[in-house]
Amino acid sequence: SIRVTPERVELVGAATVIRGLESVTTEDVDVGELREDLEVDVGLAMRKGIGQAGVATRFTVHVDVEPIVVARTFDVVPVLVRDSAWATATAAVSVVLSGPQEPLSAMSADDVSVMVHMPEGFEGASAQVRFGKGTGAHLEVVQSGGDAIKVLSVSPDSVQVMRKE
Repeated sequence: SIRVTPERVELVGAATVIRGLESVTTEDVDVGELREDLEVDVGLAMRKGIGQAGVATRFTVHVDVEPIVVARTFDVVPVLVRDSAWATATAAVSVVLSGPQEPLSAMSADDVSVMVHMPEGFEGASAQVRFGKGTGAHLEVVQSGGDAIKVLSVSPDSVQVMRKE
């Protein structure tokens, strides 16, 4: 979004010029390559015959930059088991991540993995482990893109793990 403060200005000039005026513009502000919010002071871009009443006012242009959010699929994401007592027959899964375009597009397949977490003292010989947070057995997507990157899906959403003999 773009805001300009102050929002109003008092102008002076010939009545015939001022009467038809609905708005005035500021000096140009280049926002083409912005990656973060911007705040810049500018003057008015005045037409001939129009001026500001009183002391010339500077205006502050506030530009709030929202990141472009995209989704990206990583088709061959390795499944790793944290506990050496366990193994999985599923070597890889597909993961769909969503987040700001810049960090997500810079990520490679090496920046994403799926970790199998088995709780200490798990009794069974095998388990079907699903994606999600929790204290029990679960799958966790590990990625290097930061907190703004979210997991949209994991496919398949569960893997079979077996206790090693």
